Amino acid sequence: LPDYLVDSLINSVSHMRSAMYFSNGDWRQWEAYDCNDVDSVHNDHQRHIPYILYFPETEKIKMYTWAKYQQADGMIQETFSVGCMGDTAPYDQHGGRNMGDVTTIFILETLELYRWTNDFTFLKDMYPHVVAGIQWQLSVSTQLGLPEHLECTYDIPNMSQYPTTTFNSFMHLAALRACMELSYIMNDTVT
Repeated sequence: LPDYLVDSLINSVSHMRSAMYFSNGDWRQWEAYDCNDVDSVHNDHQRHIPYILYFPETEKIKMYTWAKYQQADGMIQETFSVGCMGDTAPYDQHGGRNMGDVTTIFILETLELYRWTNDFTFLKDMYPHVVAGIQWQLSVSTQLGLPEHLECTYDIPNMSQYPTTTFNSFMHLAALRACMELSYIMNDTVT
């Protein structure tokens, strides 16, 4: 394996120490030891490759839950339980900030999971959420064509005061490309 992949696999697997597997089949993971948010989408993306390789069902469990909690406007919620720097919320009480890199990551991980597992049933289940997500992305990108006034993974205070960020922008462009590929796979000529 190339060094970059070995390095990623070794370092990403270290995150498993904060994972929880419940008797009802749910797979959950703390954001970090210093933040008690549960399964924040943007942090999952930094550690998901070993899960896709070795435990793809754990990623699917999270993806289905993120889809379940998708807002009516198409935005994917930041996390399953909010509590970072405060009390832990009850189990699966979704919420969080309006972020420019969460819905994009959901779209990208849908494509990645499909590519790596070839699970078309999963893709069919996720596709309506991808379409709603890309519509939300476009709705928050009306002035510049890039997501505007949203928070991002890097937790810089009041990042949303700025029109856009580099990270949110390239994640948005990647999600647009992923959506194009997913619409092609789904024979969707409308989206």
